[in-house]
Amino acid sequence: MLTLGVCAAFGLHVLLLDNDKTIFEYNNSTELKSDNLLQTIDEALKQNGLDISDVDVLATNIGPGSFTGIRVAISLVKGMAIETNKKLITFNSFDCFGAGNVVLSGFGKFVYTRVNGKMACENVSDVKVADAVTDAKALSDEFGYKQASFNMKNIVLEKLKNNEFCQIEELMPLYLRASQAEIDREKNK
Repeated sequence: MLTLGVCAAFGLHVLLLDNDKTIFEYNNSTELKSDNLLQTIDEALKQNGLDISDVDVLATNIGPGSFTGIRVAISLVKGMAIETNKKLITFNSFDCFGAGNVVLSGFGKFVYTRVNGKMACENVSDVKVADAVTDAKALSDEFGYKQASFNMKNIVLEKLKNNEFCQIEELMPLYLRASQAEIDREKNK
C-alpha cells in the first residue's frame, strides 16, 4: 500500500510510504513556501517511478500552523482525492509531538497549546508553561521538526492499521485563531 503524506503547517514535509517503509522523505523546517509542495510531491513520485494513480492513501496535517501552508496542503490533497478517489487520513500538529501537553511555537507573539486535551492559541505572555509542557521552540529547532516528522509517519501508520480514514467533506483546517488578515481587518474597523 502506497501512502503519500504532506505537511505544510510548519515548514514543508513530504513523506512517501510503501507499506511501513519510507521510500521518500523531504523535510525542511525553514521552508515556508507551500508553493513548492506540488513540486516536492512530483519529485517523490518520479524518483520512485510512480504516478499519483499508484498512491492508495493521502494523508495531511490539518493544523494548527501556517494558515497558507495548511490551506494549500488541504486544497491539494482534496483535489487529488476528488480526482483519484483515494482514501484520506488527517492528523494534527500536536499529535506529531506525541501524547500529553504540548506547546507549539506560533508565527508571532503567540503559541498553540494542548493542555489536558484542550487546544488553544494564546499570547506568549499569557502562557504559564508547566514542567509537563514541551518547549515552545520545538518546531523551530531542527531536531524537534525531525522528531515531528518521524511521529507523522507513526501517526499515519497507526491510522492505516486502525482504518481511521476521513471523508472528503470532513477534510477541514484546524484553526485555533483568526488569520492575521482577519485580525488586522478587525483592528481597522
